[in-house]
Amino acid sequence: MSFTQFILADNLITRYVLENPWPLVIILLLIAGAGTYLAIQRDDQKLLRIPLSFVIGAIAVFLAAKFFTTPGEHAAAATRQFVQHAEEGRSSDMISMLASNATLHVGRAGSSGLPLDDLERELQTLDGQHRIKSNQITQLDTADQGGDTVLVTLSCFTTTESSYGSVPSSWLLEWTRTANGVWQIRRLTALRIAGRTPSGSVLR
Repeated sequence: MSFTQFILADNLITRYVLENPWPLVIILLLIAGAGTYLAIQRDDQKLLRIPLSFVIGAIAVFLAAKFFTTPGEHAAAATRQFVQHAEEGRSSDMISMLASNATLHVGRAGSSGLPLDDLERELQTLDGQHRIKSNQITQLDTADQGGDTVLVTLSCFTTTESSYGSVPSSWLLEWTRTANGVWQIRRLTALRIAGRTPSGSVLR
């Protein structure tokens, strides 16, 4: 196991250092500030070494977050790209992000999946009858499943050519990383559309 794999294997480090370093950085800097104030009050230069170590720790945490890109961050970026393709009516680019064995699920990921051909037909409706007029991502959360799989929970408010106003929707995307490092969608699940489990076209 490489050093990078070792670091990413710890979910706490991944979530609270690599993906969201600011709370820890702020805490370390606050401790450093308090230590500096105490050292100045006591006029003790040796005591300044303690807050300095916390400053160095904060810098190290910040640099670690900049240096490492976690699987969750990769999947989140890929999801935003996938959504952007949808907003621009570029279904062919969306389809290029699907795994060769990708399936479409309705209601829950464990439901019987529709094959890739059906999923492609659904996405192609974004080029025409369900062309997106406006879209806003309201939630995007990731859950690293270990190794090369990440689940992304996605919620949006979307207005299409076929909708009456903005429609809320919730999705679950299962991303897998190929041997050459490319992230692809293995499962696309339509959880809720307009507050209900979808029937017929999941993009309707």
